[in-house]
Amino acid sequence: MAAATGIPLPRAAVDRYRGRMAREIRIEISDEAYEQLQRAAAEKRVAAEAYAGQVLDADLTRIRFLEGARSFIGQHAEGFAEHFGGPTGRADAA
Repeated sequence: MAAATGIPLPRAAVDRYRGRMAREIRIEISDEAYEQLQRAAAEKRVAAEAYAGQVLDADLTRIRFLEGARSFIGQHAEGFAEHFGGPTGRADAA
């Protein structure tokens, strides 16, 4: 149940958002994409809409991770190379 509103929520929503405000979006996809979405959701035994949200959430999390990794490399690559040395060129010789 949403504490602020008293509206009962599905258990999955409570577990997924843990107090964070959920947002709803509307997207249009092709019939073929929707059929694929339904098949993938059925394999996971979840509703197509819930599965689409999980896939989108995972993809955005992946993007944030990759952006963070690039930022880390940009900030620390030079110091790492100075401390441990740069590439040895062995990969080119293979």
